[in-house]
Parts: sequence; C-alpha cells; structure tokens
Amino acid sequence: MTTNQLFLVRPQRHPHERIDDYLKRLAKLNGFSSGSVLNGILMKWAQSNGIDIIGNTRIDSICQILEVLLNRKFKVHSFDKPVFIKKNSELKICRICASKAEVVMFYWYLEGYRFCHLHNEPMLSEQEDVKFDSENTIEKYLHPVV
Repeated sequence: MTTNQLFLVRPQRHPHERIDDYLKRLAKLNGFSSGSVLNGILMKWAQSNGIDIIGNTRIDSICQILEVLLNRKFKVHSFDKPVFIKKNSELKICRICASKAEVVMFYWYLEGYRFCHLHNEPMLSEQEDVKFDSENTIEKYLHPVV
C-alpha cells in the first residue's frame, strides 16, 4: 500500500490535540475501523520501509512515522506523554466545542476541568447519556466523517 492510498484525507493536527486523538481522527477520516488498527498498520509500514523506531516511545514512533508519511513536522507535547494519559484518562467534552472544532482537546481530559473556559458550559462525561438531537451523537462530534 502506498502512502497516497493510506491517507487520502490529511487533516492538520490541532495545537491542543493529543497525538492519540489525532490518530483516531486520521483513522476515521480515512476509513480505518479505529486508531489502534491504524497504529498497527503504521508500525508494520515502518518496519517494512526500514524506519528505525526501536528504542522510541510509542508516541515518538507514531510522530516519526507520520512525519515521513504526511511530510510535515509533529511535535510531541507534554500532554502526549504516558504520564499525562495515565493520570487523566476520563474524557469529558463541551458539546459546543465538539460541534465546532471537530477535535478532542487535551484539556478535556484534565480531572479538574469541569466547565468549558470558552463557553462556560459544564463538561459532559463519556459515561453520561448525552444526546444532541436525533441525528447527532458524541462520536459524530468528536471524530466526524468528512
């Protein structure tokens, strides 16, 4: 599979988007069933193309591979690191931000982040039964299909 076939849609990463959430969004936009499936394909692609990812963290490896495939720089932020992810694992969303930005912001994972600083709306937990209307779901807002 060529890189052009792998990523027909190549969105920019939002400055406040974790690399894992960008990978999920990239996967969804390009027809993969999940970010994990795409991650596996990327690792196999790297091995078959001689990209040295041995000794890198998973996040560093993903960034290195995406830099080659998408021909752009990917910076690893502190909110991409496993320490942040382990400490802040519960995703909460602002329904207004989610419908406008179409990306998951890193601060939506922060434990103490209870109200959106842009809209003064309460953050909604993934576990809550949130319905925007009969046509829209959280999944559509967080990782929309273009």
